[in-house]
Amino acid sequence: MLCDYFGNKLDFTKYESIVNPIVQCYHGVGHGMAYFYVPDYWNDLENAIKKGAMNCQQMTDDQESISNCTYGMFGGIASMYSGAHGFSLPMDTKDPFKLCRAVNDDLKDACYDSMVPTLGVLWGQDVKRLSIEFSKIDQKYWPQSFYNLGDISSRWTALGHIDENVVLENCGVLPQIARISCFKGYAEGLIRNYFPKDAPVLALKFCNSRVLTAKERATCIEGFINEMKNVYPERIEEIKKMI
Repeated sequence: MLCDYFGNKLDFTKYESIVNPIVQCYHGVGHGMAYFYVPDYWNDLENAIKKGAMNCQQMTDDQESISNCTYGMFGGIASMYSGAHGFSLPMDTKDPFKLCRAVNDDLKDACYDSMVPTLGVLWGQDVKRLSIEFSKIDQKYWPQSFYNLGDISSRWTALGHIDENVVLENCGVLPQIARISCFKGYAEGLIRNYFPKDAPVLALKFCNSRVLTAKERATCIEGFINEMKNVYPERIEEIKKMI
């Protein structure tokens, strides 16, 4: 496969430790699947997804790579709803997850997950509206969906659109499984998405918020430490002194 071919020729020392070029390649191929099939199946997205997912499975036996490819495919479709690359795929904003309900169960997580950034664009970073809509989907898809809501909210914080209080307020009223996923996604997302100097301080402050229960704080801090190890391994000793 193309990704493996180029992966074997890359000097991985030139990339950040958290970036895997092969993973990014398969994700990009998934985007390409969307832009290849959707124009021919504009009114039959389920068929476009079926064909794209089949291609992803045929490219490799590695399940992580297949997953990255299918996530990329849904990301490509989701981007069309917000007009990416000249496409203007119509979305029924009264039923934004109609497509996700229609696809096979093994693809639903990727579909719900991919819709968060697009709906955020369409709805003006409205965390409350997003959390309400995600509360309506099957609860078994809540962990990934609400984690991604927290993650994308951290990007909006970095851009100055919202602050942590918006996340605490809107995710704080959710049922436990959704609430803790959203908090965890936000704290870990700050490490990845916020300015390096301030990210650990802001994320740890969030984890120690009085809104979080003792269990949520422990989960949040555990995720914070693990993400710091991935993104800033050279700062672990510094971080230990902060906790």
